[in-house]
Amino acid sequence: MAYNERNVASEKTFHPSRFLVRQGYKGWMVYDRERKGPALIGTNPATDLTKEDADKIERRLRAEWEHN
Repeated sequence: MAYNERNVASEKTFHPSRFLVRQGYKGWMVYDRERKGPALIGTNPATDLTKEDADKIERRLRAEWEHN
């Protein structure tokens, strides 16, 4: 491995996803680490969801965020 390859590899760091699924008071929610609260779908908070719906929304939001 050349010096540059080692240097680049050592500079890679883990960045947690902006969005995560967590259990809320009623059902599941998608939490937005940047907002420090529920993720928004339009103007609606992503709360009181089934686990399956929360997972789908989290994947969609993460994909949209990573492409911007």
